[in-house]
Amino acid sequence: MAMAELRECLGSVGFLEVRTYIQSGNVIVDTPMPIDGAEVKTSAAAAIGEAFGFEPSIHVMTSAEMEDVVSANPYLEAGDAAPTSVHYYFVHQAPSHHDLEGVAELATSGEEFAVGRNVVYLLAPNGVGRSKLAAALAKQLGSAVTVRNHRSVIAIATLAES
Repeated sequence: MAMAELRECLGSVGFLEVRTYIQSGNVIVDTPMPIDGAEVKTSAAAAIGEAFGFEPSIHVMTSAEMEDVVSANPYLEAGDAAPTSVHYYFVHQAPSHHDLEGVAELATSGEEFAVGRNVVYLLAPNGVGRSKLAAALAKQLGSAVTVRNHRSVIAIATLAES
């Protein structure tokens, strides 16, 4: 779907200041009154379903939560130096170390991961394209996953702050 159409769709159901980040499906909205993430998720999914014929999996975070995710990243310096070497696996349910048992054995060439609250951070200095660790993380988390590199997360967080 075109991001302009997505912005229009979400604006038509009452979201304010609807902004998107490139053609990624990442949307930043303001709401006319404080509502929780579940309400945002339900309203947005229903609007998209009606307008586009499918209800996507939606992960909702406040700008403060996004800031917390970024500041808690143990690979922040590596991400700042090489933004496409650090990835954030956003999940709908908090992962546990048990969910990822055995996955670490797939790490090669300096790859590492760390479990955060509703996010898994991946350091993949050689990229994720051929990384067995990166592929295993997405499968092993057992929940809908949205993966973004550090550059994208910083851009989205900055857009949310403005």
